[in-house]
Amino acid sequence: MLLGGPPFHSDNVEETFELIIEAPLDIPAGSMSDAAAALVRAVLNRDPELRLETAAKLRAQPWFADVDFPRLLRKEVRPPFVPAVAGDDDTSNVDPAFLRERPSLSDAFDEVEEEMADYEEDVFGAYCFDEDYAG
Repeated sequence: MLLGGPPFHSDNVEETFELIIEAPLDIPAGSMSDAAAALVRAVLNRDPELRLETAAKLRAQPWFADVDFPRLLRKEVRPPFVPAVAGDDDTSNVDPAFLRERPSLSDAFDEVEEEMADYEEDVFGAYCFDEDYAG
């Protein structure tokens, strides 16, 4: 969100997974403040022992130094940008290119669905539904 896109991306889902696991985190010099870059590195650290995971550690990050969390939680902080909307279904603030995209399930969904079918067969294969018996 800070740079307008995800840190690891490919049009191929499997390649995206590989990038997440293996590619170095590239934050272009001058693209964000040092505090923001430190926050991104801390949240995306691959080492679970070093990764920023708790709300308390997150709040302690220098990037959040000016945030008054008690006031924020009480919803007393005015957001820096409030979009004008005509109603719940107003999409005027959404990029038209995004609205033209056709929704589709990814290949990864198909793979998970196949794995679940195999699992269900293994677990429930001995059971069957007999309509006459259930009647």
